[in-house]
Amino acid sequence: QNQPKEKEPEAPKSIAAQIDKILQDKLPNTHLRERSIRLLELPERGMVVQVDGKSFDGVGDVQEEEVRKLIQICVAEWEKIP
Repeated sequence: QNQPKEKEPEAPKSIAAQIDKILQDKLPNTHLRERSIRLLELPERGMVVQVDGKSFDGVGDVQEEEVRKLIQICVAEWEKIP
C-alpha cells in the first residue's frame, strides 16, 4: 500500500525552455556569469529574452552583442540535438 507513485511524464518543454536550459548551463562558465539572462515562452508574446530584468521580444532586439552571441551559441547547440 505504500508503493511509490509513478512519476507522471514531464510535459514537453517549449523551445525557449530547452534553449534556456543550455544557456543556464553555459552562463556560469562565462564572463557574463553575474548577469541574469533568461529565455522565456510567454503567452501571446512568444519567446522573450530577459536580460537583467529588461524584456526583449527576440534575440535580435538585445542590444548587447556579447549577450546576443551567447544566446546564438546556445540556439546553435540546441539545433544540433537530435
